[in-house]
Amino acid sequence: MVDLVKSLETCCGCGACAAVCPHGAITMREDADGYVYPEVDSGRCVDCGACLSACRFTTAEKRQPAAVYAAQWRRPELAGCASGGVFSALATQTLAAGGVVFGCRMQPEDQWHPVLCKAERPEELNLLRGSKYVWSSTGTAYREVRDALRSGRSVLFSGLPCQVAGLKGFLRRDYEGLVTVDIICHGTPPPRLFAAYVAELGRRRRGRMHDFRFRVKERGWGLYYYYYYYWQGDKLKKRCREYTRSVFYRLFLSSTLYRPSCYACPFAGRGRVADLTIGDCWGIGREHPELDREKGGPMSFREGVSCVLVNSPAGRRLLEAAAGELETAEVTYESVARYNQQLNHPSPRPAAREAYLAAFRHGGWRAVERTFLRRQWYPLMKEYVKKGLLSLKIVRR
Repeated sequence: MVDLVKSLETCCGCGACAAVCPHGAITMREDADGYVYPEVDSGRCVDCGACLSACRFTTAEKRQPAAVYAAQWRRPELAGCASGGVFSALATQTLAAGGVVFGCRMQPEDQWHPVLCKAERPEELNLLRGSKYVWSSTGTAYREVRDALRSGRSVLFSGLPCQVAGLKGFLRRDYEGLVTVDIICHGTPPPRLFAAYVAELGRRRRGRMHDFRFRVKERGWGLYYYYYYYWQGDKLKKRCREYTRSVFYRLFLSSTLYRPSCYACPFAGRGRVADLTIGDCWGIGREHPELDREKGGPMSFREGVSCVLVNSPAGRRLLEAAAGELETAEVTYESVARYNQQLNHPSPRPAAREAYLAAFRHGGWRAVERTFLRRQWYPLMKEYVKKGLLSLKIVRR
């Protein structure tokens, strides 16, 4: 029987091995912490090696960006995008040409588990917009991409860099109609942990959770506010909070709960696996203030700006086809990488990671929050008391 997972650091859970197996011998299973890994059925496995050849986590071909742009979608729907709306512009162009778009969709009905889904109509794109700071399953997307390509349709596939590598390993050949887009990825916490966090939000509101949006721009781009929607009886209510109020958000931004492979990610650097790479163009206000509409430039920084790395001729052709939808300005790789550290190296692995995972295993989400308070807030409060910046009154009864 083939040994697929030689170490946790070399498996990203992309599912290419399971999708390519001709005998259905591989199933993606959660471990004790909620991270997904392939499990091989020894009764079905014939040691054909298809799964090993499909795994491209450490062997994927990578290319250097030929050009880098700051970009912003011109449409009003930009308000519903996390950054500058480049994915939506590319997706709109692909659908207009009769193609199919694949992207990540959050599924509240399935334990808040994001999955890669296809869109064939413009109204379906809204479900694929926005950031999802959780590990996503590829589901049946690889097979659906192959079927669409074989039928002669063009495909835009957007996912994590490791998922793009997995798709290429699954396909095992180049297709002229395929354009891939990877995102600048920090790392991915497990869906089980996020689902527990969302369930706790609903419990505290005494309601039933309906939706969660990681980043909204009603107060401007670059401000980490999140919305969640919940039902109380027959009334749908919403709450807006700054990220500092969310333990999940704080742990995500501190790289605490990513899967082991994220800390050794071979795609966190200048070499890119997809035709295009997109992300937030952080720091553009410092690097290129002249591009701001308030200073006579073509873009509204308040509404969000994306960076686009052009890594192949196919990526350039699609970007040029969508040029009518975008405001663009060429920038340097260095000016973008300075504010996106995942273009330089993987996220560092915090020493406290194991303590949080152990807390979740034994006490669920509340134990994670207690661990966070014990490690973050209590030492800070003690320091404030020590310096006289905070006084504590003890009331005796």
